Amino acid sequence: MLPVWIASILFVIGLCLVLYLREARLLEHSIRDRETYRVGLFTRLLAEDVLDVTADLRAFSHSDALQDFLVEGQTESLDWLAKEWLRFSDPRVGYDQIRYIDETGQERVRVNLLDGIVPAAQLQDKSSTAYFRATRGLSASAVYISAFDLNVENGVVEQPLKPMLRFATPVFDPAGRWRGLVVINYLGARLIDRFVTLAPAYQHRLRLLNADGYWLRGARPGDEWGNMLPGGTSRTLARTAPTLWREIATRDEGQVRFAGGLFTWQQLSPTSILNHGGLPGQAADRFLVLASDFDDTEWIQAFRPLQVTFLFVGLILLGATSFGVWIYGNRREAAERLQRASELNMAILRAANVSVISTDAAGTITALNPTAERWLSWRADCGARPPHRPRFRGFCRPCPRLRPRRARMDLRAQGRRALSRLAIDQRLARRERRGHRLPRRGRRHHRAQGSRAGPA
Repeated sequence: MLPVWIASILFVIGLCLVLYLREARLLEHSIRDRETYRVGLFTRLLAEDVLDVTADLRAFSHSDALQDFLVEGQTESLDWLAKEWLRFSDPRVGYDQIRYIDETGQERVRVNLLDGIVPAAQLQDKSSTAYFRATRGLSASAVYISAFDLNVENGVVEQPLKPMLRFATPVFDPAGRWRGLVVINYLGARLIDRFVTLAPAYQHRLRLLNADGYWLRGARPGDEWGNMLPGGTSRTLARTAPTLWREIATRDEGQVRFAGGLFTWQQLSPTSILNHGGLPGQAADRFLVLASDFDDTEWIQAFRPLQVTFLFVGLILLGATSFGVWIYGNRREAAERLQRASELNMAILRAANVSVISTDAAGTITALNPTAERWLSWRADCGARPPHRPRFRGFCRPCPRLRPRRARMDLRAQGRRALSRLAIDQRLARRERRGHRLPRRGRRHHRAQGSRAGPA
């Protein structure tokens, strides 16, 4: 039975393995679809925020107070402009700074989120900044989006770190002369907070990279903002995982197995967002990468319930199969023992010197041993069998081969009956000689026997 048991075990293991691989493939497809949908949702939220900030920026650049200052040059108009912008300095909006910078690069109005309207003595010269130089050559209604980086005040990175996106648009007077730009510093933390609020259980998977492969949001805070912090130039995905980065840099979106997990990404081009919104403009970042990093630990945990379920079911099936094989083996062994015993009994019966006749429930002869065949003068496997089968119940239509034997049996029965009657007559005669009165039935029987005997 060992080969049967081994074959059964291998079949059960193979069946469980095939079913597990099928369910695992379905689960993997489900995980891939969810991660792709989540990254796509984050990308759409970022695009919506960019378009909302752009709409406010254009409204600020066409403010009546600003246009009055451009025409008349009165500082009172700038005071009204600062008070107007102060209403938008709200944490819920996410504007860290709203500024008007004139054509020389000097700040003329600045409204901070925390400090409100900044006094004129604290206004700075921003003529050396990248967004000032880039915006100077833009046409009317065009928008410039700076690189997603850290805020810098007076040439030093602000602490605590404050991720920032700057939106700028040029300002023209009624004569068509360029008179500076309006800038909104949009808090990058608010973008990330929106992602976290939308999917708090998956915030640890969120990744954000710039076009150079630097982490803007990574798995470890120490890996972030390597392009602006000292000693961080080596902390890029392009160096730690060059193969993955080549895939990300050459494909707008994708999904690959990485480090035992699943990495899903989608590129987002700020310039493309502006163009889709019907706005001319340009951006410092060629693209940003929004990604979801499903690491190896989560990958293993995702498949653990399925593995435990199939392990439990597999053990049950193995136990049931082993029990079934054990029962089958016992029954097969019992059948073999019964077959051997039957063959032994048949050999004994065939060699016995007594007749053995087997019949069915109707009394029909089904088997004979050789002695019975000789006694009945008929073989059970005779090819010339009569159309009827002999029966023990009276032998209603006896086989012609059985007639001589039956006649002998009838003679023997008649002899036994005659001896029985003779014994009865002798007992009755003794009782009559002794003077006993015989029963009426006995007297009639005795007289009948006397009349048959005749006179002595």
